[in-house]
Amino acid sequence: MINLNTPSDVLWATLSKEYEKAKYWMIKQYGGEKRYEAMRDDLLRRCAFSQCTINSKPVYYTSQEGNRWICFENATYYPDSYASNAMPSCFCYYETASSIGLFMVGFSNSCSNEGMNCVLIFTPHFFQRYAERMGVSDNKDELLMKFTSSTRSFIVSPMDKDENEHERIAVRITTDCTGYGIRRSGNENVFEVRTILTDAQLSKAQSARTERVRSLGDLSQFEPVEITARRLEGIGDIGNITKAVHDRLEKLQSVGVDTSYQVNGMKLSMTISMIFMKMGIASLYDADYWEKFGVESHEPITRYLNRMAERDPEFKEFPELVKTVREIAARMGVRKFAWREFAKLLMMEIYKFDEPKAAAYIKEIYPM
Repeated sequence: MINLNTPSDVLWATLSKEYEKAKYWMIKQYGGEKRYEAMRDDLLRRCAFSQCTINSKPVYYTSQEGNRWICFENATYYPDSYASNAMPSCFCYYETASSIGLFMVGFSNSCSNEGMNCVLIFTPHFFQRYAERMGVSDNKDELLMKFTSSTRSFIVSPMDKDENEHERIAVRITTDCTGYGIRRSGNENVFEVRTILTDAQLSKAQSARTERVRSLGDLSQFEPVEITARRLEGIGDIGNITKAVHDRLEKLQSVGVDTSYQVNGMKLSMTISMIFMKMGIASLYDADYWEKFGVESHEPITRYLNRMAERDPEFKEFPELVKTVREIAARMGVRKFAWREFAKLLMMEIYKFDEPKAAAYIKEIYPM
């Protein structure tokens, strides 16, 4: 039976094997594949109609090794794409004298077909603080249901090492709280989340250190890749679209048309898009997002290029470009845009600075 003291390699192997068994048990308890699919379709309809998250009734599974699991189907509404998606949620948990501990398995892009890519360990101390700071009853059953039903997706962000040289991490769990812990040593990504703070409880220093992970907001607003991929079927290769644009510009150049303005605009748009993807704001497959980006970014980028062409001595290219991107982010509805992080990445991309040098320049240009 696994617990907080179980070695990471044993933990990984056990959870990888038992997750699939727990999911199979859940489907079996719902009456088999056909009844499970019918229940899932009903959840999706209700979720799309109500535009809110809906969970099925929980199913409990105990493995041969004595590990306990709570499983249910989770249907989530994605406001950015007006779509809903359902997927099984399975959590392994254990009880202590005063609290609970929980293991959460992570997958790439919310899709279990690609295999596990991390494990999050939520310690009993974490749940004690969770109950206190989120105003939840410390009743173990209620605590378990509250956490598992409200935690659908997460993102892990690295921080500086602690005094014991452990890699510290921050984990965005909901729209207004962040978990803190360490990455365990070893080959696999096993993260131990030890405590939790709401955004209101963060000190100024803590707020600055965790700006990136907090800026991502509620991950449930972003449509999973598998939904986007289905909607992209038949559209064709995105790379072909880019090639078509380049071919058109080359034809214009061949007949003597000055395309420098269009090329500069396209390069700038591509640079901003690339950094947005690095920051996790959108992925390459967010077709609706990039269509909207093309519309919303056109006017700010055109204005920036026009001002740059005027060669006004008062015009400062880099600060004005950051200002332009902040306008684009606002037009796109990016919540809590981490513009300082963007400015650092932009400086690294344009001037090829390393991260410490870029961070130092950004601190000088934009003092806290």
